[in-house]
Amino acid sequence: MADEPSHNQQDQGDGDSDEYVADGDETETSSLHEEEFTDERAIASGYHEQKFIKFFQILNADIVSKHNAPWPGLIPGLRSTISLFHHQQRAVAAALYAKDSRFKGMILADPPGFGKTLSALATIAVSQAKSGSLGGPCLIVAPLSCCRQWMTEIGNFFEHVCAAGSVQAGISFALSSVTCAGWHHKG
Repeated sequence: MADEPSHNQQDQGDGDSDEYVADGDETETSSLHEEEFTDERAIASGYHEQKFIKFFQILNADIVSKHNAPWPGLIPGLRSTISLFHHQQRAVAAALYAKDSRFKGMILADPPGFGKTLSALATIAVSQAKSGSLGGPCLIVAPLSCCRQWMTEIGNFFEHVCAAGSVQAGISFALSSVTCAGWHHKG
């Protein structure tokens, strides 16, 4: 009776799944073997449980601090008709905190349309205002197809930002607050 489901399939589902359902005894044996193997490999590779725990406690503190970073206030140079959404304000605060953290920055990975461009530009503006300069120009590297959009958004959001349009404008790079450089992948 090849078409009849096994005892496990009858108890666990309709038999349409590719997932294997083990008997109770088999699961316990498998888990014990995996734990022994994992522990042996971890110890052999220099794993120290207390160091591991301490690292994650510090990492947790860094993450919590980033989420509790204070809002920096007004964004210098931002057009008066533009305001940041709450999630963008949190992103700017977190980025400013992360800039001086052990990681020296962060990745802002919001979904498309959530305003990452404005969040990044606001972070640049606040950083520049707090320190008097960025310590040099800010370089935005993006696909060539996105550079024009970045340049447009800079102009839409900020009143006094000088921006160059391509890698070829090398002299203006040193004079600009923000430069957008593109690349084109030939493939």
